[in-house]
Amino acid sequence: MHQSRPAILVVDDDRSVLSALRRDLISVYGDRYHVIAVGSSVEGLRTIDRLEARGQGPAMVIADQRMPGLSGVEFLVLVSIRVPDARRVLFTACAEEDVDREAHGHADHLAGERLYRYLSKPWQPPEQMLYPAVDAVLAEWELRRNDALGNGG
Repeated sequence: MHQSRPAILVVDDDRSVLSALRRDLISVYGDRYHVIAVGSSVEGLRTIDRLEARGQGPAMVIADQRMPGLSGVEFLVLVSIRVPDARRVLFTACAEEDVDREAHGHADHLAGERLYRYLSKPWQPPEQMLYPAVDAVLAEWELRRNDALGNGG
């Protein structure tokens, strides 16, 4: 049975950041993952709903902390409820302590889990600042998926 590529969903309201991050992710992960970039948390939730309807929940969701409407933490809380297996990554230029404080306020909704990882802005050079973090997140997601499918090593 042919399975389509799992998705990496990126949510950021800054179009130039979104475009650059999408380009960097496609250049390394595009052969194994479908990279989807959207400009708002509302679009992100709609995209997740469409993926879920096809049985293709995202492997990883990267969300900017500072967006109109929902903050990145608030958005990732909703992601954790809708697709608990997706790895959640906060993309931020903020101090981690401030974000941790907000995340702690939503701890009951995160089902006891912290955000999986932070990605810092700027992420240049991506070979040092982006790809190692994404590699680690995706490796852990793949390991959990393989265990769930009974293909663990």
